Amino acid sequence: MTGPLLMRLVLDLSDEAQSVPICRGTLRFLLQSLSVNGDRAADIELALSEATGNVIRHAYPEHGNRYRVAVEFYAHRVRLRIRDEGRGFVRTALSEPDPESLGGRGLWIIERLADAVAISTLPGGGCCLEAEFALPTRIEFEPPPLEDDGCPGMPILGR
Repeated sequence: MTGPLLMRLVLDLSDEAQSVPICRGTLRFLLQSLSVNGDRAADIELALSEATGNVIRHAYPEHGNRYRVAVEFYAHRVRLRIRDEGRGFVRTALSEPDPESLGGRGLWIIERLADAVAISTLPGGGCCLEAEFALPTRIEFEPPPLEDDGCPGMPILGR
C-alpha cells in the first residue's frame, strides 16, 4: 500500500535542455531535505534525468513545447510522472540498447532503477511515464498546520 500522499510537486517546463538540470536540482533538494537514503536518492535523480532528457531529445520535432513533471512523496515511496504532448511511442517497439552504442539506454536504465514503471501513449498524442521507487527508510514529514496566509483571494485547501 502506498499510504497517504505527503507532498506533490508539479513543474510545467519548456522543452529546452536547461530544464533537465533544473528538475534534477529541485528533486535533489527535496530528497535531501526529506532525508531520503543517498543511494536511493541517486537512483531517483538519475531516472528523472533520463526521462526528462528523453522528452527533450525525442518527444517533439522542434523546440518550443512544454512538458510536465510531477513528483509525489509517500512515507515509503517516491513516484515520478513525466508527461508530454509530443509524438508518443510504444515501448514494446523499442529494442534493448546496443552494447556498442553510447546512447539509447534511458528507458532501460529507468526500468532497472525503479520498482515499477508504466509508459502510456496518450490518445491525443504524447506520452506519460510513471516510475515508482520504494524507499529503504520511511520519510518522516509532518505537514505544517494550516494557517491563513493573508491572501484574501486564495482559499486554504483542506478547510
